[in-house]
Amino acid sequence: MVRITRATTYLVGNPWKNWLLLRLDTDQPGLYGLGEGTLNAFGRTVEAAIHELAPRYEGMDPFQVETIVQRMTRDLYSDGGQIHGNAVAAVEEACWDIIGKETGRPVYDLIGGRYHESLPVYANGWYTGERTPDAFAARAAEVVGMGYRALKLDPCGAAWRVMPPAERALSLEIVRRVREAVGPEVQIMIEGHSRFSVAEAVWVGERLAEVEPAWFEEPTAHQKISSTAEVARRVPVPVATGESFTSPQQFAELLAHDTVHILQPDPGNMGGIWRTRQVCAMADAHYAVVAPHQAQGPICTAVCVQLGAAIPNLMVQELFDEFNVDWEREIVLPPRWRCATGGSSCQTIQDSASTSTGARSRSTHTRRRTSCPCSRPVGSDASATREVVDDRRARRRPGDRDTLRRERSGRPSVADAGRRRAARGRRRWSAGARTRR
Repeated sequence: MVRITRATTYLVGNPWKNWLLLRLDTDQPGLYGLGEGTLNAFGRTVEAAIHELAPRYEGMDPFQVETIVQRMTRDLYSDGGQIHGNAVAAVEEACWDIIGKETGRPVYDLIGGRYHESLPVYANGWYTGERTPDAFAARAAEVVGMGYRALKLDPCGAAWRVMPPAERALSLEIVRRVREAVGPEVQIMIEGHSRFSVAEAVWVGERLAEVEPAWFEEPTAHQKISSTAEVARRVPVPVATGESFTSPQQFAELLAHDTVHILQPDPGNMGGIWRTRQVCAMADAHYAVVAPHQAQGPICTAVCVQLGAAIPNLMVQELFDEFNVDWEREIVLPPRWRCATGGSSCQTIQDSASTSTGARSRSTHTRRRTSCPCSRPVGSDASATREVVDDRRARRRPGDRDTLRRERSGRPSVADAGRRRAARGRRRWSAGARTRR
């Protein structure tokens, strides 16, 4: 029986938010799992929580995911909210990674099987720069030129509760110009960032109808679910929410109103893959669709892709990776695949934005160009595990916060994993075999 021996954490600094990555080792030589606990400004806090929870998972069988999660949540008699959820998620995701390696299966096969051949994504993180209609429109056109057919933006600046007339006019003009720039066939999602009162959210939502957004996201703060439900009841555009929730019970309360039918569970806040999968099934029972929230690092992207592959009611997946720091792909390694035409270790994978949460033989990846004609990875000897780059090889960047990775376990950092720079991937993520144009 496999046993968890220790957790090692790595805080990776970047200008926007620090990524907290986890390596969970076992008593089997070379067998470990990767997870992520990134939470905005709380990197060190979540890191501390992971290590404080160590007595709850060390010595446990990583296959017993439910028991481990319950030991880290129910048995504490305290609820630590999103900080607690992301600490639990990092460990839970690493357990699934270990299970996938031991069974030789990708995680999506362990949570229902691959339902989707490829996943639709929408771009986020692209609208940095000047807050003017011209700037937004130009950047949106660039994103569509990259191949995206959906994108999200927050046009409302620093508004809170209500906007003065000038801010209202500017925000709506930004949205109109983006719609003009991308055309009617591209989906646009409008981010509210929990900032509005009910009345202001209704005013904004009514006027967004002219651009036919895919959704109006988090128009009010998540703490008062009835307020979000009231906005959804009164506006003529779909409302999406749920990224800030930390329990299935909150989603159950929201769904009981029968007004919001686009749910955005965040696997980190929810405590990992299994709880998120349960929420997706709950949504399906209410004829709702899901668009998992993902604004963290590369391992969180991999987690969402594995989930999305198995979820029949997936609407679309959020994707930041192409607009993150350009060295994101250097802290994880792409897998090596065996060529379907018989060759071994042919380097068909030119680009990878995430660590695997799955098997040695199959994982989700992005692919840009390949010299090999095969399109499907086969063979059980091709490891899909990427490792975190050693501290000594970390790259310093001006403006990085907590610039380099930190190791908390007292053990040597991950062995030399190398670097591999690659071109950007395509817009659609394969659920195991390929990415499509």
